[in-house]
Amino acid sequence: MALKNIELRRLQDDEREAFIKMNQFAFRIAAVEEFGPQDEEIIQREDILESLDAPNAEAFNIVADGKVVGGVVVQIDHETWHNSLDLLFVDPEYHSAGIGGAVWKMIEAKYPQTVVWETHTPYFETRNIHFYVNKCGFHIVEFFNPKHPDPHEADTPGGELFLRFEKEMKRGNRPSPSGFRPAVAKDRGAIQALYASVKGTAFCVWNDEYPGDDDIDMDLANGNLLVLTNGAEIVGALSVSDENELDMLTIWNVRDGVAEIARVCILPAWQGNGFAGLLLKRAEAWLTAKGFKAVHLLVERRHLPAIKTYLNAGYEIMGRCSMYGHEYYACEKILPVSTET
Repeated sequence: MALKNIELRRLQDDEREAFIKMNQFAFRIAAVEEFGPQDEEIIQREDILESLDAPNAEAFNIVADGKVVGGVVVQIDHETWHNSLDLLFVDPEYHSAGIGGAVWKMIEAKYPQTVVWETHTPYFETRNIHFYVNKCGFHIVEFFNPKHPDPHEADTPGGELFLRFEKEMKRGNRPSPSGFRPAVAKDRGAIQALYASVKGTAFCVWNDEYPGDDDIDMDLANGNLLVLTNGAEIVGALSVSDENELDMLTIWNVRDGVAEIARVCILPAWQGNGFAGLLLKRAEAWLTAKGFKAVHLLVERRHLPAIKTYLNAGYEIMGRCSMYGHEYYACEKILPVSTET
C-alpha cells in the first residue's frame, strides 16, 4: 500500500485513548503470530501510560495521507542527549509500506543533538529486529535472559527474553581503538551485528546472503577473521586468506606469498575517523610477521571512501575486473620484509 505525506503530529490529550488502543492492537498481532491467542493484552495500559507520562516523554501520532496509522513515544534527555525510543508502532494494515523507516528518519532529524539512541524489543519480534538493525542502523548491545535479567523486565509473553539496541549518532573525536586480535567463537554475534550494521549503507554492495553465517564460521574455524577493538567492543573487522580467489587475475606484480584481504568493515558510528586505515595497518603487520610478501584485494568501483582509504594506505590499483556480479578495482600492496626470526 503506497502512502504519501507521512508526518508526525504531537499527541493531544484527547487522542491518548485511541493511541493506547492502536498500540495494544499492534503488539497483540505480533504476539499472536508467535504464541497464539492471548488472554490478556500484550502491552498493558499502565505501561503505555508510564511511557507517555514520563518527565522527558514526547509523543506523536504517525499520520499518513491524513489518517492516523501509528504512534511514537521518545524520551529526550536535554542534558546528556542520550535518548530512548520507547514505542514505535504502525497499524498492521499498513505494514511494509515504508512508514516505519520514514518515521525514524523524521525522529533523527527532529533531535539532531542526540548522541545515542536506545531502544528495546522482545526476541520474538523479528520484524522489529530486522527494522532496527538492518534498516535504522541500530546495534544489538545486550540480551536479557534468565541468566542476565532485565531490571525492568516486561510482564509479557517472552518478556524475560529482550534485546537492547543502541545507535550512536555523533562520532566526535573518538580515541583510537587499542585492541587488535584474531576473532574467537564468542565474537560470532558481534561480527554478525557488525556486518548487519553496514548492509544497506551507502556504497556497500553486501546483501542479505553475503557475508553470511557460513562465511563467519569458516573464517573463525581458519583463524582468518581479524578484529579491531575498543575495550570489549568490536568496532571493525576484516578477513584474510592465503587461498587467494584473485589468483586467476593476470594483472599482479606479485603472485607468490600473497594474502587476500576481504570483508573490511567498520561500525558506522566509528567511521570517518581513519580507523579502516588503522585496521589495515594492523592486519598488514600481522601478515608480514607470518611471512607474506603482498596483499591483494578488491574494492567496488563506486565505493569512493574505500578507494580513498586503500590509496592512502599505499595500495596500487592494478586494473579492473568483473566478479560476483559487480565491477571492482583490483588493488595490490607489497609488504615490507619481516624482521622476525
